[in-house]
Amino acid sequence: MKNLFFMVMALFATTSVFAQKGLEMTLNFTPGSSLYLNDEDFAAGKDLNFQATYALHAGLTAGYNFSDRIGIATGIGYASLNQNYITDYDNTDKSDQQRASRYQSYIRIPVLLRIGGDNMNGSSAFFRVGPHIDFLSSGTFVAKGSADNPSENTINMRDQKSFLGEEQEVLNEAVIGVSAEVGGRIRLSDQMGLLILLHLETSLTNTEGKDAASYFQSSGTILNPERSSTGILMGGLTIGFQYVLSFD
Repeated sequence: MKNLFFMVMALFATTSVFAQKGLEMTLNFTPGSSLYLNDEDFAAGKDLNFQATYALHAGLTAGYNFSDRIGIATGIGYASLNQNYITDYDNTDKSDQQRASRYQSYIRIPVLLRIGGDNMNGSSAFFRVGPHIDFLSSGTFVAKGSADNPSENTINMRDQKSFLGEEQEVLNEAVIGVSAEVGGRIRLSDQMGLLILLHLETSLTNTEGKDAASYFQSSGTILNPERSSTGILMGGLTIGFQYVLSFD
């Protein structure tokens, strides 16, 4: 991701495109796919095969272009980051394999560095990158049974207690991540543009809490289970509408 950032910076430094100074607002929608990254899950083998999983992000940002090329923005968004699983046991039909899913949603606050082209051109390059903090909104695990014998057992991972009645920290309530988007802007009017961007994001801190090993795949022993850090990766295509109020 760092290499991508520096390559795009170099590209803009060697071209004559520029962004208008002024206020900028964008409304974005990003459909895509997410993947949960955990060593114990990957090592589970036929007990836990990963399947392609739909994810999405939507948000509103507002910022200021404070030079000819660079601006900064923040805002608020919603992210739904999920993971589907299925078993892959030998001598078992696919329709009899057991299925499960994890669903986690977040309220997102991003801080984005933005580099853009001339808003008066019919089309121009557009790039933004930056960190975000995600605040957990919901987190569930759903056992779905098999295709031939479906069921739905939903567990709220934010409302779990130990045998002694103590609150369990299965998921972390706040997660820091980083995202990058690169693509182009199509001019709709002097102030409005359509953004089409490739989107890639990843968490930088553990999405799971200290008690996660008791609920998900773990190593160690029954009395002392252990689970490595879990990250979430998402890729997708961002469609955005941009409004610029120029001060030039």
